[in-house]
Amino acid sequence: MKAFLTYYFRLIAASAWLLLTLSLGFWWMIIGLRQAKLVFALQEALGGNIAKESQQRLKRYSLMITTEGGFFLLLLGTGGITLIYLSYRDMQNTRVLKEFFSTVSHEMKTPLASIRLQVESLQEDLFDSEH
Repeated sequence: MKAFLTYYFRLIAASAWLLLTLSLGFWWMIIGLRQAKLVFALQEALGGNIAKESQQRLKRYSLMITTEGGFFLLLLGTGGITLIYLSYRDMQNTRVLKEFFSTVSHEMKTPLASIRLQVESLQEDLFDSEH
Protein backbone atom coordinates (compact mmCIF):
# COMPACT_ATOMS: atom_id res chain seq x y z
CA MET A 1 0.00 0.00 0.00
CA LYS A 2 2.85 2.36 0.84
CA ALA A 3 4.49 1.81 -2.56
CA PHE A 4 1.12 2.42 -4.21
CA LEU A 5 0.80 5.78 -2.46
CA THR A 6 4.40 6.67 -3.28
CA TYR A 7 3.88 6.09 -6.99
CA TYR A 8 0.67 8.08 -7.12
CA PHE A 9 2.30 10.83 -5.08
CA ARG A 10 5.01 11.00 -7.76
CA LEU A 11 2.37 11.36 -10.48
CA ILE A 12 0.53 14.03 -8.52
CA ALA A 13 3.78 15.89 -7.78
CA ALA A 14 4.79 15.77 -11.46
CA SER A 15 1.36 17.07 -12.48
CA ALA A 16 1.59 19.86 -9.90
CA TRP A 17 5.07 20.74 -11.19
CA LEU A 18 3.72 20.92 -14.74
CA LEU A 19 0.83 23.14 -13.69
CA LEU A 20 3.09 25.44 -11.66
CA THR A 21 5.75 25.86 -14.33
CA LEU A 22 3.21 26.45 -17.08
CA SER A 23 1.42 29.06 -14.98
CA LEU A 24 4.74 30.76 -14.16
CA GLY A 25 5.71 30.79 -17.84
CA PHE A 26 2.32 32.18 -18.83
CA TRP A 27 2.59 34.80 -16.09
CA TRP A 28 6.07 35.78 -17.36
CA MET A 29 4.68 36.23 -20.86
CA ILE A 30 1.77 38.40 -19.68
CA ILE A 31 4.04 40.55 -17.49
CA GLY A 32 6.46 41.06 -20.38
CA LEU A 33 3.67 42.17 -22.71
CA ARG A 34 2.25 44.53 -20.08
CA GLN A 35 5.68 46.03 -19.46
CA ALA A 36 6.18 46.63 -23.18
CA LYS A 37 2.84 48.39 -23.43
CA LEU A 38 3.60 50.41 -20.30
CA VAL A 39 6.96 51.58 -21.66
CA PHE A 40 5.42 52.76 -24.89
CA ALA A 41 2.47 54.38 -23.07
CA LEU A 42 4.93 56.31 -20.90
CA GLN A 43 6.88 57.28 -24.01
CA GLU A 44 3.67 58.61 -25.55
CA ALA A 45 2.79 60.51 -22.37
CA LEU A 46 6.21 62.12 -22.20
CA GLY A 47 6.79 62.79 -25.85
CA GLY A 48 3.36 63.31 -27.30
CA ASN A 49 2.38 61.13 -30.21
CA ILE A 50 4.10 57.80 -30.72
CA ALA A 51 5.95 57.77 -33.95
CA LYS A 52 5.26 55.05 -36.45
CA GLU A 53 8.71 53.63 -35.69
CA SER A 54 7.86 53.31 -31.99
CA GLN A 55 4.62 51.53 -32.82
CA GLN A 56 6.50 49.08 -35.01
CA ARG A 57 9.03 48.56 -32.23
CA LEU A 58 6.18 47.83 -29.81
CA LYS A 59 4.75 45.27 -32.25
CA ARG A 60 8.16 43.63 -32.71
CA TYR A 61 8.77 43.56 -28.97
CA SER A 62 5.32 42.09 -28.34
CA LEU A 63 5.87 39.50 -31.06
CA MET A 64 9.27 38.61 -29.59
CA ILE A 65 7.83 38.14 -26.09
CA THR A 66 4.89 36.14 -27.45
CA THR A 67 7.06 33.79 -29.52
CA GLU A 68 9.68 33.39 -26.78
CA GLY A 69 6.96 32.84 -24.21
CA GLY A 70 5.17 30.34 -26.44
CA PHE A 71 8.37 28.41 -27.05
CA PHE A 72 9.20 28.53 -23.33
CA LEU A 73 5.73 27.21 -22.49
CA LEU A 74 6.10 24.50 -25.13
CA LEU A 75 9.39 23.38 -23.59
CA LEU A 76 7.96 23.42 -20.08
CA GLY A 77 4.87 21.53 -21.18
CA THR A 78 6.89 18.94 -23.06
CA GLY A 79 9.20 18.46 -20.08
CA GLY A 80 6.30 18.14 -17.66
CA ILE A 81 4.39 15.69 -19.84
CA THR A 82 7.56 13.66 -20.32
CA LEU A 83 8.08 13.61 -16.55
CA ILE A 84 4.53 12.40 -15.96
CA TYR A 85 4.81 9.77 -18.70
CA LEU A 86 8.14 8.45 -17.39
CA SER A 87 6.80 8.32 -13.82
CA TYR A 88 3.79 6.34 -15.03
CA ARG A 89 5.99 3.93 -17.01
CA ASP A 90 8.26 3.49 -14.00
CA MET A 91 5.21 2.67 -11.92
CA GLN A 92 4.12 0.02 -14.44
CA ASN A 93 7.61 -1.46 -14.77
CA THR A 94 7.96 -1.74 -11.00
CA ARG A 95 4.60 -3.50 -10.74
CA VAL A 96 5.54 -5.97 -13.50
CA LEU A 97 8.92 -6.61 -11.86
CA LYS A 98 7.29 -7.28 -8.47
CA GLU A 99 4.84 -9.71 -10.07
CA PHE A 100 7.70 -11.47 -11.85
CA PHE A 101 9.73 -11.92 -8.67
CA SER A 102 6.74 -13.13 -6.68
CA THR A 103 5.97 -15.70 -9.41
CA VAL A 104 9.59 -16.82 -9.68
CA SER A 105 9.99 -17.13 -5.92
CA HIS A 106 6.80 -19.21 -5.73
CA GLU A 107 7.96 -21.44 -8.59
CA MET A 108 11.32 -21.94 -6.89
CA LYS A 109 9.83 -22.71 -3.47
CA THR A 110 7.62 -25.53 -4.75
CA PRO A 111 10.45 -27.80 -6.05
CA LEU A 112 12.65 -26.90 -3.08
CA ALA A 113 9.95 -28.03 -0.67
CA SER A 114 9.67 -31.32 -2.56
CA ILE A 115 13.45 -31.82 -2.50
CA ARG A 116 13.59 -30.96 1.20
CA LEU A 117 10.84 -33.52 1.90
CA GLN A 118 12.75 -36.20 -0.05
CA VAL A 119 15.97 -35.42 1.85
CA GLU A 120 14.18 -35.72 5.18
CA SER A 121 12.67 -39.03 4.06
CA LEU A 122 16.10 -40.34 3.02
CA GLN A 123 17.61 -39.22 6.32
CA GLU A 124 14.89 -41.04 8.25
CA ASP A 125 15.47 -44.20 6.17
CA LEU A 126 19.20 -43.95 6.78
CA PHE A 127 18.65 -43.42 10.50
CA ASP A 128 16.24 -46.38 10.69
CA SER A 129 18.63 -48.69 8.82
CA GLU A 130 21.47 -47.83 11.22
CA HIS A 131 19.40 -48.72 14.29
